[in-house]
Amino acid sequence: MPDASPPGRKKPVGRKEEILEVAKDLFFRQGFRRTTLEDIAGEVGLVKSAVYKYFHNKDDLFRAIIADVEETFMDVARQAADTRESLEKRVSNALLAVFGWECRIVYDYGPRPRVWHELRPHFLNHRMEGAFERLEIFVRECLEEGLSKGELNADSGDIEPVSRMLIWSMHEVFECFIIGLFDEDEGRRYVRTLVRTVFNGLLKRGPKS
Repeated sequence: MPDASPPGRKKPVGRKEEILEVAKDLFFRQGFRRTTLEDIAGEVGLVKSAVYKYFHNKDDLFRAIIADVEETFMDVARQAADTRESLEKRVSNALLAVFGWECRIVYDYGPRPRVWHELRPHFLNHRMEGAFERLEIFVRECLEEGLSKGELNADSGDIEPVSRMLIWSMHEVFECFIIGLFDEDEGRRYVRTLVRTVFNGLLKRGPKS
């Protein structure tokens, strides 16, 4: 069962937020090319010209969706990384929470593989990679803190590629989930194994008896 992570769908609090939620629903269900401003306006109960009060064009609207997704993405990671836990548990919890939140988007909006692959370049063009960069920095800062506290081996090497590998490997797990290679539970098992394997090489061990 999915964790109690924040769902992808939000309750709109104003007209702009209502447009964003409807647009997100249509983009994720139909794809970028098949979704028009007329479709979005019609679902909200507006004429197309009224949407221009809030957004310049379809690209601008999609960019606003990405900004909202990116902020939620980081909130989920920060909230899950309880500082009272061990370093490995903090990183594992953050990645599992983000993965679970991504899965909730699929449950809430149901993008099919064809739609996902059509949307993917638009996510990248509008700097969705920024969300992964911020998450990578967050994980890197956790690892650097572990180094400074002596929790990790001093000879662990460059932490940056380690944090990058963790983030992009987790993203590949999500790609496999969305195309149906395995379910969420199996994806979570892969993420846990990934973190455990990395930390087996990073954690400082006591001397062998």
